[in-house]
Amino acid sequence: MIDSFARVRLRRCPSPMGRREGSHSSFAALPSGPSQPPCRRCQDAEEDPDFWQPGPNWVQCDQYDTEELETTETREFVVTGWFTEDYQRWLYPLLDDLGRFGHDHDFKCVTLPPEGLWEEKTLVKAREISKAMDRNPGKWIINLDVDCRVLKPLDALVDDLRADVGFYLSAKYRRRGGAKVRVRSGTMIFAPTFEARSFVHMWETESGRAPRGENDQTSLQVAMGRPTGASLQSIPNEYCATPGECEDLVVLHDSASRKTSKVSNLRKYWWILTGKH
Repeated sequence: MIDSFARVRLRRCPSPMGRREGSHSSFAALPSGPSQPPCRRCQDAEEDPDFWQPGPNWVQCDQYDTEELETTETREFVVTGWFTEDYQRWLYPLLDDLGRFGHDHDFKCVTLPPEGLWEEKTLVKAREISKAMDRNPGKWIINLDVDCRVLKPLDALVDDLRADVGFYLSAKYRRRGGAKVRVRSGTMIFAPTFEARSFVHMWETESGRAPRGENDQTSLQVAMGRPTGASLQSIPNEYCATPGECEDLVVLHDSASRKTSKVSNLRKYWWILTGKH
């Protein structure tokens, strides 16, 4: 389910009386009124050491500010990814791009058995994203395939996300009826939330039981239909584009696996008929 979420933010007022005379503070004065004795229920709550309520120095964001004085939260993020040794040459230009924009990054080399299908190797992506989350607690995660170039800063991708997980999803009507939906996992973004981790865990689970010949994007589609509680958002195409798709590119993906042998649908069907899937 594609959804978005809202967030209530609190900011601190420097003084219970708001802006003082002669001060350059931009905080407005808090309204005052006659004091009333607290009820018995409030007294019991305040005696609980774990009980917390906003005190007189806290106001809801934009409650007294003008639009010009509104401040926005800062979302700290890190760009992550994984690669095998044969993909290492793609990594260095990407690191140069990220360094030019001042983006923190965390890429890990993963050793996989040389034998096996290309599709099977892609299925470790969810597992590696989960590890990246463990290494970077509390940070937003932008996960990129290493065979891409970052042409513009990625800050807007983080600031504009209103969900737990974001990735590019394309949908169109079929000529013969119905609709065709595809997802791309080349650029993905994850909020530092329990729901985002739950979704990645489900994706990893589906990757582990995917039929023979299926890749990480197929298991991602299956995970989308599972009840993880995570809100999903489709990101703009310019953050996960291939050559010729967009004019205002931010992330341009190549196809390092272009010459790699892929499993055809006919072969998959044969495996199903023969029980080898």
